[in-house]
Amino acid sequence: MQIVLMVLVVLVLVRIQAWWYKRHWEHGLEIDIRFSAEHAVEGDRLYLTEVITNAKLLPLPWLQAKFQISANLRFDAEAHMAVGDGNHKNELFHAGPNRRITRTQGFICAQRGLYSLRDATLTAQDLLMTRRMSCVRPCHGHLIVYPAVVPFEELEPAYRMMMGTVRARRFIQPDPFEFRGIRGYEPTDSLRDVNHKASAKQGELMVNLHAPTTTQNVTLWLNTQDYATRPLPRLYESGIRLAAAFGERFLTEGLSFALKTGAMNTVLPGTRLDVPSGAGLPHLSNVLEALALLDLAQPPADLIPLLSAEASDDDVHILISTYDGEDLQAAVGALREKGAEVFWILPLTHEIRVRVSPSRECVFWYV
Repeated sequence: MQIVLMVLVVLVLVRIQAWWYKRHWEHGLEIDIRFSAEHAVEGDRLYLTEVITNAKLLPLPWLQAKFQISANLRFDAEAHMAVGDGNHKNELFHAGPNRRITRTQGFICAQRGLYSLRDATLTAQDLLMTRRMSCVRPCHGHLIVYPAVVPFEELEPAYRMMMGTVRARRFIQPDPFEFRGIRGYEPTDSLRDVNHKASAKQGELMVNLHAPTTTQNVTLWLNTQDYATRPLPRLYESGIRLAAAFGERFLTEGLSFALKTGAMNTVLPGTRLDVPSGAGLPHLSNVLEALALLDLAQPPADLIPLLSAEASDDDVHILISTYDGEDLQAAVGALREKGAEVFWILPLTHEIRVRVSPSRECVFWYV
């Protein structure tokens, strides 16, 4: 009889603890997953930090955290993170009462893009592992990986050639909004530049000096359309890295730079990426972010009508396109006939047959 009572008591205790766990296991249970930075460049090493908080007296001896993360973020081989189905990652924790657990793991940013942490699924079992419970907690971390910039020594011959043309076409004039100083009046000065207050103080005519500004703009056209029967993504990625390199160099030189492409935005599907003309290093972040968010999976808009309709005759144009069909050649030729300078860079492999010849204005870039 005593054995029966003991068995009944044990069964009741098992049911009570199972009920108690089911009712209270997720109270005070939180997970926070964050990247060590919000921006990086291809090849950078960053860290992912997970913080599990169990803010209650009830222990969780077996707690699994499962969340989705891209395989383009390559975690260290010794990491505690196990690869599950697809791109899901699983980790096991022992969360004691009123305990916070922090775990940090290193990874390499293998490819440009936007990487977001959305939801994490937490799964636990009761003390005797007779029942399994799950809940979902939101995660808000995100990471933008910029494309790697092509080393300048590889880019220099083509860049120097373009820069010579840019300097030749550059038109320098005083910018009335950029004050540089005051000097004495000379016969060639405009009366509009006379500083009357300084003239009265010095007893002679004084004029304002203005910093020079450039009206020259460089527009880069990036073509990502799949014209081949079996397109090679690495060619398009190479073109994206070239665009990043040219943007960095021209903006460092103090020129205005615009990026135009038919490619779509990862964040806003169906929206074409287009970075208006801008200058200065802050504008470089806009260019690099646009290239990071460029989505090769979405069908792009046809670049040829955009080139014909939006290309300015006064700009220096850089076209990055593997495709070299007659329609694109005609569009480039028409733009040159209007007086615009157009440099064409073709990312290629040695197996691809091309229909244009290398020249000063057409550079082959073998990948």
